Amino acid sequence: MPGQGLLSYTTAKGTALIDRELFLPNDWTNDPRGCYAAGIPKDRLFLSEPQLALIMLQRAFAIGVEASWITADSLYSSPKLRRNLEQRQEAYVLGVTSRFLLRFSKRNVYVRPR
Repeated sequence: MPGQGLLSYTTAKGTALIDRELFLPNDWTNDPRGCYAAGIPKDRLFLSEPQLALIMLQRAFAIGVEASWITADSLYSSPKLRRNLEQRQEAYVLGVTSRFLLRFSKRNVYVRPR
């Protein structure tokens, strides 16, 4: 089902939604007639939730939004997003699923969920 990705900015005084992106499942973006009927531009491609998160964060950074921490649940977490935040030297906490592989030095350690 279609949904929305939202970017919020939170301080001690409250939270404001500062950006949003429409999430369209792959089966929607692969249906030109359905997209036309729903008013979705024909050049709109499938973008995963992590891709949408990165787009919104890049827009926020481009206009000077600063954050002490960036947080997201496991739905928006991806290696590319983590690498981008690390390259920008941003502090972040991203949720991971129980299938996430932890890497320590040169050895891989898999932590099984209980």
